[in-house]
Amino acid sequence: MIRIPSRLSIFCALLLCLSVGGCSSLYFYPRGGAYPWTPAAGGITFESAQIPVTEHTSLASWLLSSPLRPVSTVVVFFHGNAMNMAYHLGSVVWLLEHGYDVLTIDYRGFGESSGNPTIEGAVTDGAATIEYVSTTLKARYPHVILFGQSIGASLTPIALKQAQAKDSVRGIILDSGFSDFRGIARDTMDQFLLFRPFSFVLSMLFPTTPSPCEALRSLSVPLLILHARDDTVVPRQHSEQLAACAQGQKRRTYQRGDKSTGES
Repeated sequence: MIRIPSRLSIFCALLLCLSVGGCSSLYFYPRGGAYPWTPAAGGITFESAQIPVTEHTSLASWLLSSPLRPVSTVVVFFHGNAMNMAYHLGSVVWLLEHGYDVLTIDYRGFGESSGNPTIEGAVTDGAATIEYVSTTLKARYPHVILFGQSIGASLTPIALKQAQAKDSVRGIILDSGFSDFRGIARDTMDQFLLFRPFSFVLSMLFPTTPSPCEALRSLSVPLLILHARDDTVVPRQHSEQLAACAQGQKRRTYQRGDKSTGES
């Protein structure tokens, strides 16, 4: 997973956030424009499509095909907060060898998706994607699994709660997610001596809603939570809190090291 490029980037984003009040810059580090490569570069068969969200916003998406046919389940992947979906392919291509197709999307402002990234916008993007796969692609995929990584894991339950059409969703996988946006902002500020004494007060500038934890309390689909034991970006306690909030069937898995799946 590609999450935060560097501590210097975080520091600069914090200064910008505190000076102009635009805290979304702390959460998103998109790379927009044309993709440097596509799944075809790795010999993967795929379909490219734009998923409509609003009149002025649409999302770039790639539907990756498993070599094992037939396929009845698609994994919808919501990637981390940096770069674009081309850089996150390594987190999901292994699923193709296990008989799953994968739909990956870019949030608004990432890659070839239109618009500018915000927390609320990314939630709407996620909900629109769930509705798209549950309606437009329903005939092809009666079963849907949602897989979110890093900020994508935090957005997934909120987007599922907001989605109108979601009957096809059979399970959720949350990899290295955080339980609330204000909490991860405080944890990030604690990495810097300059901000550490004031992190609690400064964190009040960051939103408490939408809340991944509150969304999980209203959902009953089976849930798998993954997290590295020594994650240095998103502390493991966030996944423990998500598990505590979740209803229904759930399982937690903590991997050794400072990352769970993909790249750090």
